Amino acid sequence: MADHTKVIRPPGLAQAILRLSSGIEFRDAMLGDLEEEFAQRAASNAQSARAWYFSQVLSSATPLVQQRVGRSAILSTILIVVLTVLAYVCVNAWDVSVARTAARAVARFFRTAPPIPFARLTYVAAQMFVVGAAALVIATLTFRAENSIVRNTASRLGMLAVVVVAPQFIAMSGPNGYTLDFLIPWAGAMMTAIAAGATLAVRIAGKR
Repeated sequence: MADHTKVIRPPGLAQAILRLSSGIEFRDAMLGDLEEEFAQRAASNAQSARAWYFSQVLSSATPLVQQRVGRSAILSTILIVVLTVLAYVCVNAWDVSVARTAARAVARFFRTAPPIPFARLTYVAAQMFVVGAAALVIATLTFRAENSIVRNTASRLGMLAVVVVAPQFIAMSGPNGYTLDFLIPWAGAMMTAIAAGATLAVRIAGKR
């Protein structure tokens, strides 16, 4: 009689993340060990086994990427470029969908202009959040332990600073550009957010 027991496979997305983050020399062994443990857990609870598998992969992905990046300058540069481009897309999407919306909501709350420009402060705070988060991710994946935080920030996050700040100054000459009295403190706030993301990444790495 044929066995129609359904074979439960590990989550495909988690496997793809592990393949991309791990080196060739460790990939098969890690996948095999995780799949064996997954099969044992899935026999009693498939959903719990999938959650466990994802947690194992996500906890391993960051150090694995750091190891690969640390061994290859080319891979490190590619990863920085890719992450910076993704960060630029996310920052601009956040700017349109969240930061500007929040600023307009704050502006509508006040019927008359308050002495403190709360709308602009809300916009800057929202931008600082997403830029700091982007810096945190890039720093976590690309900072080298042997380099100082200043050197890491300059070499790994300099491109992020340029793509975030430069377009606003370029657009300043256009009809919809911000004025210089806003852009200078705004740029300072973005640099502060990047430095904060870098510092947080270093502190998190030091606690591992």
